[in-house]
Amino acid sequence: MNEILTAEHLNKYFHEPEDFQVLKDVSLSVKKGEFVSLIGKSGSGKSTLLYLLSTLDTDYEGSITINGTKVTGQTQNELAKFRNENLGFVFQFHYLLPEFTVLQNVMMPARKLGKYSVREIEARALEKLKLMDMDAFAGRGPLRHPVIPACAGRGGLALRGPRVPLHHPAPPASDGPPPPVGEELR
Repeated sequence: MNEILTAEHLNKYFHEPEDFQVLKDVSLSVKKGEFVSLIGKSGSGKSTLLYLLSTLDTDYEGSITINGTKVTGQTQNELAKFRNENLGFVFQFHYLLPEFTVLQNVMMPARKLGKYSVREIEARALEKLKLMDMDAFAGRGPLRHPVIPACAGRGGLALRGPRVPLHHPAPPASDGPPPPVGEELR
């Protein structure tokens, strides 16, 4: 299997309110097809490591390579382009844009990428919504529409899923389950 992520000797410091080393000489590699979970106490650096690995935080020592591309040292513009083309994110909150329909929200990242026609993106988005049994919500919106609160719980979670894979990036990074999931799984 090919390595899709390699991190070598990562060190991360916070300087407010005082100097504190949150990550010390962290190295890891992830092979294509592997599923990785970071487990630790609150405050142990899990989210900090995820932010580094996802290129959202660039203030660190060490080296990160993703899909054969060394991302350490790239400019913010280069990293933004890299993230859009290569990484997927599932945030703890859905961050849906209220002025757009559910379908438009799902299509947004792939449209920004600009590699596929709007028709192809829409077809992929509808396919992902159907896969998650959310296709009935596709035309709903803007999201302040009274029916859209149904998208806040299960739907909000479901809408995070389809937004990630439309353009087939690497497996998504997730900073823990979103709040509604814990309640639904009990």
